[in-house]
Amino acid sequence: MVAPCWPRGPVPWLAIAGMAIGIAGAFFPPARHLPVVKQAYSIGTIIFRSEFGYQLVMGSAIIAHVLEAFITIWICNKNKVSRGHTLGWFGIVLLIGYPGIHKLKIRLKQAK
Repeated sequence: MVAPCWPRGPVPWLAIAGMAIGIAGAFFPPARHLPVVKQAYSIGTIIFRSEFGYQLVMGSAIIAHVLEAFITIWICNKNKVSRGHTLGWFGIVLLIGYPGIHKLKIRLKQAK
C-alpha cells in the first residue's frame, strides 16, 4: 500500500504560493493591484520581456504540472496502486510538480 503523503517542510507550500501568485499575475489583470501579485507581474514582465512572455512561461508551467500528474497516474497503474491512492498522488503532483513524483518513487521503493 502506497498511501499519498505530503512532502515535509516549507518547500511544497512555497511552490503552491509561487505558482498561485504567478498565475494570478499572468492571467488575472484585476489581481495585479495586490502588492505581491503586482511585484511578481513587474518582475515577470522584465525577465520574460513582455506580458505575453510571462503568460507563456506560466502557461507552460501549468501544462508541465498537468503532464506530470498524468505521468503519476501511469506510474501508479504500473505499480498497482489503488485508485484512491492514485487520485491522492495525482492531486499532490498537480499542486507541487516533481517533488510529488519523487516522493511517490521513494514510497514505491520502500513498499517493495
